[in-house]
Amino acid sequence: MLVPATWKQLTLSPAGREVVGVYASFQDPEEASNTLGVYITDNIPQWCQDVRCLGTLQQRAAQLAGAAPGQRNQAARERRASDRVYYEIETLVGGGTAGRFGAAVECLGETVARGKRYQARATASLYSWKRPGTKDSLRACVASFTVL
Repeated sequence: MLVPATWKQLTLSPAGREVVGVYASFQDPEEASNTLGVYITDNIPQWCQDVRCLGTLQQRAAQLAGAAPGQRNQAARERRASDRVYYEIETLVGGGTAGRFGAAVECLGETVARGKRYQARATASLYSWKRPGTKDSLRACVASFTVL
């Protein structure tokens, strides 16, 4: 997965790995709202071997948008890489649920392999998202995410 060259890898706590499933986390030192995380969890049905078992792309996008009031999807794409199907979903998160940075955009890349769910989550404040280069950079990070 591509990570912008100037970004710093964050130190993870054991609880982050065990409870939330964070595998790696990165942050833009010049814009703290820009983050990138990789998550690996086994909170899927045993029989699930493909991301489509979580629902169709539209169903999964609706689940993410429905996770909190004021969220809505901006884009949803399906791609194939390494013989796997990936969902890529962009969600606008309203200021009431986005924390200290106000409104934000989250780009999620998601797939299922070997009985686990793999996710790349790139996040930016809405202000940062609208700045030149941020949107393309974060989309490229998520689009480059593959599970070998």
